[in-house]
Parts: sequence; structure tokens; C-alpha cells
Amino acid sequence: MHPISIGIPVYNQAATIADAIESVLAQNEKPREIVVSENHSTDGTREIVERYRDRVRIVRPPEHIGMAANWNFCVRACEGEWVGLCSGDDRLLPNYVKSFQMATALDPSAVFVMGGWEIADEVNGTVELHHLLSMGTITRPPRTLGMLLRGPKASFAAFSFRRTTFESIGGYDPAFHLNQDWMFQFEAAKHGSFIKVDELVARYRIRNRPDLAQRRVPLYLQDMTLYLSERIWQATAHGVASAEVNRAARAVWRHILRYIRVQGAELDANCEVRLREVARRLGEENAWRRWQSGTWTPGDPGAFQRWFRHRLRNVYTLVRHGRPTQSRL
Repeated sequence: MHPISIGIPVYNQAATIADAIESVLAQNEKPREIVVSENHSTDGTREIVERYRDRVRIVRPPEHIGMAANWNFCVRACEGEWVGLCSGDDRLLPNYVKSFQMATALDPSAVFVMGGWEIADEVNGTVELHHLLSMGTITRPPRTLGMLLRGPKASFAAFSFRRTTFESIGGYDPAFHLNQDWMFQFEAAKHGSFIKVDELVARYRIRNRPDLAQRRVPLYLQDMTLYLSERIWQATAHGVASAEVNRAARAVWRHILRYIRVQGAELDANCEVRLREVARRLGEENAWRRWQSGTWTPGDPGAFQRWFRHRLRNVYTLVRHGRPTQSRL
């Protein structure tokens, strides 16, 4: 087994940071260390973190930095061979460290370990349980990369990674605004096997903030079009079949077009250029012109699959935990 360091990057999360730290202190098996990267908060977070100075190591960047930069700063302050991150508004379940440390010994080529997670909101508590039912215990390249072509596989706080892989990748990519964790998984998938822990290991907290969601629409479009125009095609150089990459690229491209229509969003010049270029690469120029003229909007081919996965999760959760998932899908 390999000792795991737990990093907690935090900024202005005074309402939840104590819960996050307490969840790491309450592990069934102690981590190698707990490192809190306090990013110059202004809401009292710093004072709360200081109460734990005798049980955690507190670090601060020289000045306030962006979210991904703080994640990187936190990881680089950790000393363990494996590192897990828990955001200041999430929490680890008591089995996280023990389960993940055992998993790291399953395959010497492992670079990434992930487990199931709960999704909880402030009003209803736990509303979804995710068990990674589509994964086997060990997934090796190039399948690791193939399963990430259309989106991330693991939730923040429900994974850990080998530190040397983090260093090889260069950390979380600040070129992305919202999808840094997906892009990190995508890059890690090129370096070794992924291990699945068949347990719930973390709780991911969500908040209902329509104003924030609306402000993030253009950032999401920038991230998705950047991934589609540059990153996804790299998979072929790492053993993923061209046909599989093309299918995934077409699905992502159509998802973006549908998302723009649903959100009533406006494309900036860079995003439009990227989407047009991908349409040319996929042989979808006619569909692109029809979409631009407003005479065509892609359907939602994933609707049935999401419904089926939701039903399957309900059955699994009922058998495993004695109650169905309360999902808002």
C-alpha cells in the first residue's frame, strides 16, 4: 500500500471548511498528511483553518491565485507518493484513505484511483449516488483514454493520483476554466492504469445558484470548444481507434450546438471558429450551415441512456444500500 496525502484547497468557504477538514481527520486510517492551501480568503475561512494548525499543515500562495493554480499549489506542497484532493466544500467518507491505499497496490502501473460518490445539496441532503458501474476494477490504456472522450469519469474529491503522474502532466491546466479536473483525468489516462474502488468514498456538495450557472455558460463553451478542437484528437496517438474518436467528437460537437440553443447563448469568435473547423473535419459542413440558419438543432441521443443508467443505479443502490437513489435527472 502507498501512503496518501490529502490536500484541501480552499477559498472563501467559511461555511463548509470545518466539515471538510473534520471529514479527513475522521478517516478510519490516517493519511500520510493533511495539507490545507488557504488562498487568502476574505470571509473568515482563514481563521477557521487556523484552529486546526496542530493537526494539519497550512500553506498559502504568495498572493491570491486562480482555482486551478491553487489546486496545483496544494498538490506540490504534499509529500506523499499518492495525493487526493478534497475541496473546501466537499467531504471524504471515513473509508476513503483505507480503500484508496489498498487499491494502489492492485497494479504497479496504476496512476489514478477513483471511487463512488454522493451528490448532496443544502436542502435535500443526498440526492444521487454514483457507483461507476460501467468500469471494471482495473482499466488500462488505451481504454482509460477512450472512456474519457465524452466527459470526466470521476468526481472531484472521489479520486487520488500518483504524484509523479501529476508532475509529468504539469498539473491542472489553467487554460480551462471549469473542466480542469476532466482534462487532468484525460492527460493521466495516457500514463497508466485506472483503478476503481467499489465503494462510496466522498460527498460532493452542490448549490442551486442560477446566477452563477448563467455566468459560467460562456466559460463552459470556451472549455468545450477548446477540448473539441485540440485535445480529443490526441487520443489516436495513444492507441484509441480513429473511428471511436470521430464518434465521440461528433457527439460532443452536437452536444455543444444543442447546449447553445437551449441556453440561448451567444458564440464568441474563437468558439465559432473552433466549431466550424470541427464541422469541416467531421464532414458536417451542411449540418453546420443549417444550424447557423436556425433550421436544425441536434436531438438528444443520450436521453434514453441517461434514463436507463438512472434506473440501473436505483436497482443497484436498492440492493446494496436498501434504498433507491433520489435522483433529479
